[in-house]
Amino acid sequence: LVAEAERHYRLALRESPDHGTAAYNLGIALEDLSRPSDAIEAYRLALAADPRLADAHFNIARLYEKTGKRAAALRHLSTYRRLTATS
Repeated sequence: LVAEAERHYRLALRESPDHGTAAYNLGIALEDLSRPSDAIEAYRLALAADPRLADAHFNIARLYEKTGKRAAALRHLSTYRRLTATS
């Protein structure tokens, strides 16, 4: 089922490469498939399309933390917090 979701989101991105939500959802599918490096790339694509995707910042921060990229993790976590802060 998750592999089918991956295929679906890749097809969506082929039709609309700047679809941030499709790229974000692809990242989630790739995480579920235990492919963190691919998930990071999908989240990067999502954020290139829409830098305001707070959940993509959170997820990529978590993956960067797991891979030892602390500076990148902190940068994305800070952005996540800024985007989700209440006034």
